[in-house]
Amino acid sequence: MIAKKKLGQNFLRDREIIRKIVASLKLTQEDVLLEIGCGRGALTQHLVGATRHFIGIELDSKLCSELDARYQSPSAQFLNQDILTVHLPALLPTLSVERAPIKVVGNIPYYISSFLVQWLTTQVESLDSATIMFQKEVAERLSAEPRTKEYGLLTLLGQYYFQVSPLFLVGRKAFWPEPKVDSQVIRFDPLSKRILTKEKEAVFFSFLKSCFSQRRKILVNCLKSSPFSAIALEVAMKNLGFMRETRAEELSLKELCSLFLELECKNPN
Repeated sequence: MIAKKKLGQNFLRDREIIRKIVASLKLTQEDVLLEIGCGRGALTQHLVGATRHFIGIELDSKLCSELDARYQSPSAQFLNQDILTVHLPALLPTLSVERAPIKVVGNIPYYISSFLVQWLTTQVESLDSATIMFQKEVAERLSAEPRTKEYGLLTLLGQYYFQVSPLFLVGRKAFWPEPKVDSQVIRFDPLSKRILTKEKEAVFFSFLKSCFSQRRKILVNCLKSSPFSAIALEVAMKNLGFMRETRAEELSLKELCSLFLELECKNPN
């Protein structure tokens, strides 16, 4: 078989890594499981039948047809779709699956990594957990701490909605064809309570985008074009004990939320 470069296909073949991924899912017969990028079925063969219902999403139409023909189980369905277009609350009823928190697992094409994290945040209300293979560099960004070069918008987006836990590293030799980078498996567990109300989240992430627009600049300069005045920003930072020279990359998610709320309190409109 020839891997399709345009689809970012790197098929997992390491049996020990497959075993570790399956074990990390802690599946029960009550679970609903969705696999992103089933590929040639390396993971799939260990997942179908292990849960109450299995949903496989595969963008390659040929592979999807082969998987559908291979597994003739009433509790397993394969869909030839782009995962980024899937909306879980709308999908489940069409598959006669009662609404339930879903476990997601996937070895994704790395070019959709950032988009996939965004997708997870939009589906968070339907998720039990998500266990995803990322390029090691992206995985490090997702679990980064403030004051590191990896820390940024993607970090904050993931950590706002989820407890992000690195599980284990995966060497490039675990795949065929062999990629030029190593990988890491990350687990996302939805947080039971988020810092802000749902109504404020879109404005907050717009605020964060401005904060990190020029990450080497101090916040006062990055937010010049934001709805908040420079004077209001300096007052808010002083009230919270932040130095005027503070950069966004130096503040934790909780501190950035506090700054946002302080500014919004002074500028409700």
